[in-house]
Amino acid sequence: MPSRTVKDSTALGVAKSRLAESMLPSGTRCFEDPFAGHFLAGVEEAIAKMGIETFFKAHDKAFPGLNSLLILRTKWFDDLVMEAVSGGCIRQVLILGAGYDMRGFRLNLPEGVKTFEVDRPDIQLHKQAML
Repeated sequence: MPSRTVKDSTALGVAKSRLAESMLPSGTRCFEDPFAGHFLAGVEEAIAKMGIETFFKAHDKAFPGLNSLLILRTKWFDDLVMEAVSGGCIRQVLILGAGYDMRGFRLNLPEGVKTFEVDRPDIQLHKQAML
């Protein structure tokens, strides 16, 4: 496993929110991110043990509104990207500050749509190593 010398707390925090959302029952979640857990060793088990609702309450107490913002922002971006590529409006997707987002793999993008990510080199290298 790669060393934890990378300073990626923001990327990890967002991935944790996406992981928790993905753990909700099908039909109740805004999206599913099957990749988020790859960056969060042991976190899925911890959330499962504490219970998803307890996790959301604790997260909201520590950071009021942040989890909802991250979930809604992810859903909004996903919907915008899918609308644009489905209509043939765009053939390339650029994700700035990509962190540990896997949008290019999570979404069912039409064939030929290219996804590019920009982030700090250490984050991108760590992301590649973890996958």
